[in-house]
Amino acid sequence: MGKCRRSNAYLERQDKETLVAMLARAAKEDRNLRDRLLLEAAQSNPAGLDLAVYRRSIARATRTNGFVDYHSAYAYSRRILQVIESIAALLKNGHAPAVIELTEYALAQLETPSAKWTIQMAI
Repeated sequence: MGKCRRSNAYLERQDKETLVAMLARAAKEDRNLRDRLLLEAAQSNPAGLDLAVYRRSIARATRTNGFVDYHSAYAYSRRILQVIESIAALLKNGHAPAVIELTEYALAQLETPSAKWTIQMAI
């Protein structure tokens, strides 16, 4: 039995409270997982779509210290891809006006001076 199958079998034997605790602990240590969970929660909010969570996620994903070096480029692009995928899911679920608003916000974040400098250095 492979490692994934063994870990899946283990998880399937756990009760809901244990799984929630494990996931919360993992999210506390893994920023990408935490952001993904927050975005999914924002989309399924009973009070309606929470765009503030998306804006914060976009701001975190596009934030740089003026330059993204070679070793950080993968993590940087992965964060941006995660946000893009979450916004694409909104479009599939019929939230076109929110997608337009968030896309405009994301583009504005990428037009900041530090982001422009980062992009120019990558070319």
